Amino acid sequence: MLTATAVNDQPVSRAEAEVLFEINEAAAERTDGGRFDDLLAKAVAHYAASASGLKVPPRSVALSSDTEIESWAPSYASKVNSEMLEWIAGQMRGKRHNNRRLMAMVATFLGATALPLAGQLPNVFDIGM
Repeated sequence: MLTATAVNDQPVSRAEAEVLFEINEAAAERTDGGRFDDLLAKAVAHYAASASGLKVPPRSVALSSDTEIESWAPSYASKVNSEMLEWIAGQMRGKRHNNRRLMAMVATFLGATALPLAGQLPNVFDIGM
């Protein structure tokens, strides 16, 4: 669905990212070696970067398990719209299953100084916004 030819050149939509967050929460007990965590982080980064006006690679590249998120995702919050960071924090807030890959990506957006706070990112957003 996410990498179908018809949508390959379109950025991941907010609705698609929200569905992935719902799947992440519903399937918290999965054992997939982190593959879904990786997909969720990449899809959220793809949506957030695109919605912030940044150029993103085709889905087939960005969401591929062979592509490192660091090779294309924004590396600093100044490149990502603050509304997108707030949206991500809102999606993460109160979840019973924290996606470490997603938290690391958001910490990267915020810069290296945020890494020790990665486990508390939703709370950091509450204070900072």
